[in-house]
Amino acid sequence: MKLLIFLFLLLSWEASVEAKIIEPMIDSSHKRVILGQDATRALSLWKADFSLYKFNDFMKPVQDLYGDSKDELPMIVKGNFNSDDINDVALIGRSEAKEFIVVLISDLKTHSYNVYQISESEASEPNTIKNNVEDKIFYGLNTYLSLLRASEILSMTRESRVSKKKITSPQITDVVQVEVYLSSVTQGYYFDGSKMIPFFGELK
Repeated sequence: MKLLIFLFLLLSWEASVEAKIIEPMIDSSHKRVILGQDATRALSLWKADFSLYKFNDFMKPVQDLYGDSKDELPMIVKGNFNSDDINDVALIGRSEAKEFIVVLISDLKTHSYNVYQISESEASEPNTIKNNVEDKIFYGLNTYLSLLRASEILSMTRESRVSKKKITSPQITDVVQVEVYLSSVTQGYYFDGSKMIPFFGELK
């Protein structure tokens, strides 16, 4: 009887380990990304030739924005976009001549990630993109990702009650932001349960 109980517990443990989603990791010291098998599989099913941009693809002033964070690099941010306590990720990369910004949302039912596209645009080779920053020329990508955490949104919500601005949400989640260096252009996106939606201070 004890042996049967032991075998049952062992099989249950193995099943739980096997079912666990492998979350992407950021190696901040080497500025690289380890996507893991689940994220890699999801991206391969979505677009087989998709490749994530590398840290050095971004111009130097953008690189300098990122220190030792384990949650953010210019081409990836990790956050909880669907409130399930599993890290989701937003990515910038390319497939053939197109550049894509996508978000991988964890699915606990299938123990995998689903890919949601935010944008698609024409891609250029990073080393051919010329940027003028304070009369200095830098080559590389100038569009990058950042994370607006749920705690920051909650803080905005408290401030809005004082200023009477409308910033509300039935369920606060992290928001991914797409930024352009030294530009007022910053667009946030949040997950509404079925797609990524632009964030303008209110999660509907």
